Amino acid sequence: MLYDFPHYNLTLFLPPWTEKSYLMKDILELYIQTKSSRKLLADILEEVHYKKGEKLVSLKEKSNDMFFIKKGITRSYYLDSKGKPHTRFLFISPQVFGSLASLILEKPSTMIHEAITDCTVLKGDFKKFKKLATTNLELSNLYSSLLETAFIMMDNRNRELSSLDATQLYLKLQKEKPQILKSIPLNHIASYLNITPVQLSRIRRELKK
Repeated sequence: MLYDFPHYNLTLFLPPWTEKSYLMKDILELYIQTKSSRKLLADILEEVHYKKGEKLVSLKEKSNDMFFIKKGITRSYYLDSKGKPHTRFLFISPQVFGSLASLILEKPSTMIHEAITDCTVLKGDFKKFKKLATTNLELSNLYSSLLETAFIMMDNRNRELSSLDATQLYLKLQKEKPQILKSIPLNHIASYLNITPVQLSRIRRELKK
């Protein structure tokens, strides 16, 4: 169970992605064991809907919020010197995400977070969450686990981009999050794989042979 391993990668204990919308209580039960702690967290969360293409966090915006995905898919990306977007991460329900550096350092975000499908999220004030974590052991463990998960995700992503070729990255995405390939535009998939849409089309053709 998640609660027996508070310092491990949270994503290892989450159920497979589904197109269904999670209820708030279902999401909180994934992360927190006791009702009293879930109530504390629920009190600082609000349900927000974003249309496809809407920004949850904008570039150079000082971010204050963390997000639990109830339904949908989001991405984080940055712009290079020529203004070209590069997708860094894809987030699915019921993952948690936010512009971490902006939240911790209280500086403008260098990343953009965007809904790439219609999304429903639970949005919460990160400072309030941190304050709760100072007085509640379960929320403190959750805070630590979320930070560790973010570090592991970044480390894994950097390693994958430096050690796997585009075909291997595509096959890994296909194995781990197959529904994403059917749910988002090919240009976002290509950006995530760090290749062009033309290269992605070529890979897909080769794999069908």
